[in-house]
Amino acid sequence: MHLRLVPPPDAAPHDGAPVDACRRPGERREPVSLALPPAFVAAALELGLTVPLAVELSLERTIARAELTACGREDLWSRIVAAARATRVESVASTYARYMRSLTVGRRQAHAASATTASSGPIDVPLRLFPRVLTIDQADALTSCSLQEALLLEVAALASGRLMTEWVALTALGLSSALPDEASGDGLGRQRLA
Repeated sequence: MHLRLVPPPDAAPHDGAPVDACRRPGERREPVSLALPPAFVAAALELGLTVPLAVELSLERTIARAELTACGREDLWSRIVAAARATRVESVASTYARYMRSLTVGRRQAHAASATTASSGPIDVPLRLFPRVLTIDQADALTSCSLQEALLLEVAALASGRLMTEWVALTALGLSSALPDEASGDGLGRQRLA
């Protein structure tokens, strides 16, 4: 017995344009209402990202930075972004290959018409970002600079098989443990037995 997937008769043919739902697979989503600044929408289009994906990445980047600040390690942010910039993608799990393409080479091939959206209204974001996404400053989150950083961070996270917030936390931990111990100056003070 052979099975064959047959599209419904009213399905529109795929024209090669990126699908708006080309985001991290397997996530449950909830809508959140946002007023999108025109400059942010323009930055998303210039980067070849769909606006919903750009919003999602920028919100998660802002949450990751806020968590770092809450831990008193805001001083590591520029080094974390530099580590993301230096990340080289060698391979990703096949389930994430399409998503990685939409963040890297595929985004440059995007059709502008497929990336447009209204400047306000609900956008679905991953459920894992709630309730933190409701407490962040949207004006700080939805900027061109935050979007560029978010794209770097997401590619680095995906290359390591992690979420952006996980990757930022683990990178910060690694950078913190590499710093010299203040008491001894050699970084070994925390490891000595009392």
